[in-house]
Amino acid sequence: PSIMQTAISEVSDGIRRIEGEVDKILHLAQAAQVGDVVGHHSALAAIIKVHKETGALPTTDWESVASLGPQLQVGIERLRDHAKRTVNSFDADKPVQERAAYLTRAVKDERLGETLQLLVIAERSLYLWQTLRIARVRAVEPEHLDAVVASAREMLAEHVERDGDLLRHARLELSN
Repeated sequence: PSIMQTAISEVSDGIRRIEGEVDKILHLAQAAQVGDVVGHHSALAAIIKVHKETGALPTTDWESVASLGPQLQVGIERLRDHAKRTVNSFDADKPVQERAAYLTRAVKDERLGETLQLLVIAERSLYLWQTLRIARVRAVEPEHLDAVVASAREMLAEHVERDGDLLRHARLELSN
């Protein structure tokens, strides 16, 4: 065999080895995302519980979750984007059998239902984080409380609106 044929053969072998690992890598990535969403929610819920029981938000507790706000936003955007891309790839012009097969794949392989459940949990986490943020500002910087409450309400209202848009878009795309 020529050098070119040998190189092509080696690349082909490498691709076959990697293809066998793709599912494992994707499974690990999905597990990491699920772990992040659920873990963040659990951490925030535990701190909220203590805050409700004691009325206090210790600095240590706040500092342990203070940086989560932007991370939660990023996670929400990723989940919403995945759901939107899954819905957008639905082709209403395909025959009924192909549309049904696509919906089955979207639910099973692309995990649309799981994505939407994680989106709800991530948004609940953002609400909990905003609740803690407001409590922190109330305790430490009360002069900024009105502005922080207003920004929290605005952010949460935007998420409600965008989720409504996603739901309307999904209904429209999938009802054809």
